[in-house]
Amino acid sequence: MRAVVSHTGALAGADRMYDALFERLGVIRAQRYADLLDMSMALSPQRVLRGRRVAILTSTGGAGSLVSDSLGLAGFATPPPDGATAERLRKLQADSQAVLDRNPIDVTLAGLKPDLLQAALDAVTESPGYEAVVVVVGSSSLARPDLVAGVIRNVLPRSDKPILGGRIVLKVLSRDITHKSDVGGVAVDVPPAEVAARLESMAREVQARTGSRPGRFLVQTLISGGIELIVGLHRDPVGAALLVGMGGVTAELLGDHVLRILPQAGGLDEEEALELVEGHGVAAADGIVVLK
Repeated sequence: MRAVVSHTGALAGADRMYDALFERLGVIRAQRYADLLDMSMALSPQRVLRGRRVAILTSTGGAGSLVSDSLGLAGFATPPPDGATAERLRKLQADSQAVLDRNPIDVTLAGLKPDLLQAALDAVTESPGYEAVVVVVGSSSLARPDLVAGVIRNVLPRSDKPILGGRIVLKVLSRDITHKSDVGGVAVDVPPAEVAARLESMAREVQARTGSRPGRFLVQTLISGGIELIVGLHRDPVGAALLVGMGGVTAELLGDHVLRILPQAGGLDEEEALELVEGHGVAAADGIVVLK
């Protein structure tokens, strides 16, 4: 009896219970920290995904296949283009050896031409057979970042399907640079058309100030109208503590924050969270995130 109970209990372990809970509540679960960043970026444009059929437009064949496999594992479909869309894509091939009327749509052999990319992206975004489009930018983006970025920027106003847009915040992604704004590693309110040029100038400025040229950046949609706060979690032998305070570039300089030791079991309830925020002098608002 104990063996049977142990076996059935293992099938309904804590991790699967969390999966069931998240599915019920509509929570998207991140498996890795990188997933958490990608999900936030995907959701920030507030474009609603109305189905599971995804078109993949790629300038590198291998990456397109990897994306297709990942989508399949996540329950999405990557069907070939419908008849009208396939015919529209075939007309773009001309004398090229590229085969565009399949999914992923690989434009590698067609040559990286803005007009071809624009026409191919227009075709799949206007197709009733797809609810979303994934655009894969290969190594060519290092030399010509504006090539695909410009094409995506042009198609955004003409489609409500989820593809990237909006004014942008740029930030150097480096664990070695703590205060990124001090070395020119942050740019706010950047128009999409200027992202490529701004990234290049940011890389030069950071290199001049630090001696190291950054190779990675965060590119995110600009969010405005909120209160800039800092929220952190610290663990040491005393226990776990939650830090809440004024955010921004002067967060460490002013030290305007509150530290609260968390109980060993559970976390702060809603009343305690509100007291923590209000005790710091920040007006509590509806929609506060309660950490449990």
